[in-house]
Amino acid sequence: TKGRGPAGFEASSAVLRAVLLNGAVPLTGRYGSKGPHLAPPPNHIQGHGKLELTTSIVVPPSGLWEGSDIMVAVIDGLNQPPGSDTDTARVTEGEIRRHCVSVSSSSLPLKITLAWTDPPAATYAERALINDLDLVVVSEGGDLLYGNGLLNGTEDEGEWRDSINNNEQVVIPSPPPGVRFTIHVLGATVVKTLQKGKNVTHQDYALSV
Repeated sequence: TKGRGPAGFEASSAVLRAVLLNGAVPLTGRYGSKGPHLAPPPNHIQGHGKLELTTSIVVPPSGLWEGSDIMVAVIDGLNQPPGSDTDTARVTEGEIRRHCVSVSSSSLPLKITLAWTDPPAATYAERALINDLDLVVVSEGGDLLYGNGLLNGTEDEGEWRDSINNNEQVVIPSPPPGVRFTIHVLGATVVKTLQKGKNVTHQDYALSV
């Protein structure tokens, strides 16, 4: 699925997914009639929350919904010409791409969503994910927040890495105003490229902030 974005670019399916998941709102209540209260997303029970177009898609040209502080910025690496601003939105195995973002208010959470279109796995493959990317957000104070993971990881490094999903998200509920966050996208495993005729094995990705 492709669509036209506010800047006039042809949006990939990955960027549409990133934008929708980034604007999703948390589900509340309990898991089942007598189960525990739902934990904030992202998690394995409610995913990234309930899709909500009014918090996902902005109104041009201001980029803001009337009466709201919501603003969305996107980066789409698919089908972009080499040397363009979005040529950085693709990684090879072991490569790290960095993007920076800062906020002017702590009234709304800062959400950063990474999505990519993974090559298809073999039929009945034990592992469905082919290319594994990691989202890591670093604050000016050095705190590390991992996509779909934990603050500063754990003793077992593998526990903070999401090596199953091709959507990863970091949510900062009340970001300090003026603080810059650095978004790292790491090509943990990149073994196949969807685009034909490419000499370098890389994975394009999309970011929504």
